[in-house]
Amino acid sequence: MRKRTKSTYPTVTVAIPAYNEGKRILPMLASVLKQKAIGYKLEKILIASDGSNDDTVKKARSMKDKRIEIIDDPKRRGRTYRLNQTMKISSTDILLYLDADLIIQDEFLIKKMIEPFISDLEVTLVGGNPHSIGEKSFLGSSLEATRNIYIDIRKSINNGSNIFGCMGGVLALSKLLYKNLHIPNNITADDSFIYLSNKRLKHKFVHVFDAEVLHPLPDNTKKHLLRVKRYSSAKNELISHFGKDIIEREYSIPKFVYFKSTFKQFLKQPAHILFIFVINKVGSVLANKLFNKQSGFMLYAK
Repeated sequence: MRKRTKSTYPTVTVAIPAYNEGKRILPMLASVLKQKAIGYKLEKILIASDGSNDDTVKKARSMKDKRIEIIDDPKRRGRTYRLNQTMKISSTDILLYLDADLIIQDEFLIKKMIEPFISDLEVTLVGGNPHSIGEKSFLGSSLEATRNIYIDIRKSINNGSNIFGCMGGVLALSKLLYKNLHIPNNITADDSFIYLSNKRLKHKFVHVFDAEVLHPLPDNTKKHLLRVKRYSSAKNELISHFGKDIIEREYSIPKFVYFKSTFKQFLKQPAHILFIFVINKVGSVLANKLFNKQSGFMLYAK
């Protein structure tokens, strides 16, 4: 079997959309620079500052590495705009998106995210495995409990290669995909849009369970409620691009899988699960009412 040489290693751009991440950007960049570049070449680390008015850009510039490039736009345009912008200006074989607030403890994270592209040429999209960490509070414990349910569900459907395994916090796209992709401005769930676009193109998605990162959870109920509303609205937004049947099918969870995963977690933390169930239901209802008012129709709340 012919082995790859350094000259034939796939090239990688790490893109980090950032808005007021002054407190986190330095450890984030440090963790990227500490990655063991085995089997790939890290060509660029692209920081896309989305109208940050703190010291995000100043701190990013303090990292003296020629691979770091900064987009310093004083105007707040939103995450979708930054994703499209970085896809347009990138030219490497693989474009890896990382959220600016991630905690990366694995020095082989990028290697693990790149390996599926090397082993299977049909793979154009790879998702990592964010593990949520919350405040040591009732809310934080409740959110971690519900995230554990969805980690279990994710594993149970097609070995993680499903829409729930495609999360924007750590997501890699091949050049074949990102150069043929544009995310509409009205899309909230950009990761789901990317997943569905990839599937429509009949390309392959792989979820890498051991490509683990830590992702902070909302620290108050109001923030979580806003996240639930965005998630519920997202499915409605996607319908106009992919059709109701496809969205219902992709987001469908087999009842046995759902109840088994939920019941297992409920036995451990019943009060926490009930609390989040009520909060999520409220957020879902509010999102559907808002969407109904804006568009004239309502999708049922799941």
